[in-house]
Amino acid sequence: MGDAPDFDIRRRDAAAPRIPAKADIPRMLRFVELALFLSPFLLFAAWRLTAYAGGPSTHVVAASCVLLALLLGALLWFQREGALPSGTTYVPATLHDGRIIPGHGAPPP
Repeated sequence: MGDAPDFDIRRRDAAAPRIPAKADIPRMLRFVELALFLSPFLLFAAWRLTAYAGGPSTHVVAASCVLLALLLGALLWFQREGALPSGTTYVPATLHDGRIIPGHGAPPP
C-alpha cells in the first residue's frame, strides 16, 4: 500500500477540481424517489387511522393528491436536470496524479 498516493477526498486545494453546483441533485432525487415509494403506505396508514371517524375529509384527499403531483413533478425535473445532452458519451471519474477527475459527458469518439 506504499504505492498509493496520499489523497484525502475531504481536502480542498487549488489542484482539486471544483464540485459542480448540481452535486446535491442526486441526493434530492433519491429523497423524491423514496417519498414517492413511501407515499402509498403513508396514505393507507392515514386512511386507516381516520376510517373510524368516517374517513379522511376531501381536503386531506385533495392535499395528498397535490403533494403526490408535486413530488412526481420534482422527480421528473431532477431527472431531466441531471441528464447528459443528446449525443454525448459518459466518461467515468478517474484518478490522475492523486486528483479525482469527475465523470462528465464528452463528444463520441
